[in-house]
Amino acid sequence: MGSFGFLLSNVTCRANDSRCIGGDPVLDEAADQFSRSIESQNAPIGILPVVVATHLRSAGGPLTFFSAIAQFGTAEDIALAELRIELLFPADEATRRALVEQHSDG
Repeated sequence: MGSFGFLLSNVTCRANDSRCIGGDPVLDEAADQFSRSIESQNAPIGILPVVVATHLRSAGGPLTFFSAIAQFGTAEDIALAELRIELLFPADEATRRALVEQHSDG
């Protein structure tokens, strides 16, 4: 599967999460469009690796991160049902060093 198909699969999985908390018609339609696009590429839907790396280009060189999503709320608190925070962590030693150096320079 190409990287575009993988991206669509990842976005579709995240967009479909909204259906579990009541949904949003615009987001649901976008998720359906993504699903149709993935199917046309024969990319698997809903199958993601345990860790998805994010690769960024920077002036100091490539940076690689993995993320974790924290979700808050209870079944009774609809206001918190959609509150999510995505945390990025260095996925390799070079990225960790670059972040430490950037922090110590500032």
